[in-house]
Amino acid sequence: MNPAPGARLDFAHGKKVAFFVPNETELEIITGHPVSSIDEVKSAASWVIDKGVRTVVVTLGEKGALLSTKQTVKFIPAVSVEAKDTTGAGDAFIGSFAYYYIKTGKLVEAISYANHYAAFSTLRSGTQKSFYTKEEFEREDKIIEKD
Repeated sequence: MNPAPGARLDFAHGKKVAFFVPNETELEIITGHPVSSIDEVKSAASWVIDKGVRTVVVTLGEKGALLSTKQTVKFIPAVSVEAKDTTGAGDAFIGSFAYYYIKTGKLVEAISYANHYAAFSTLRSGTQKSFYTKEEFEREDKIIEKD
């Protein structure tokens, strides 16, 4: 579930999803907790976990993403690029995360791929037209963090 745009939620529905994937602004709106540091993001994500959501993945733009479950909290850094247009990067993250999670079954690896794919989507202008094809992405992406 991608709760965009951010709004207060009834977590009776939220806890039915496998993955809850807000960006940091949405997380702040949803939880009412500040998110100006990684520790604050961890705390806000933990709040969501306490509401019954199993897995929270917070997208942090150029910083990367934070994975939070009852068992683990892990920061997955982004690849550094000189962004041209960040419009659509969140959608690029969500789509590629779903694809790579289904393909690999590895959560951290899928988030790492999604971080890279979203970063690459900022190198071109626009939304869908900025998205790399699978072949372009695999050719360009040479530094994937593995579990």
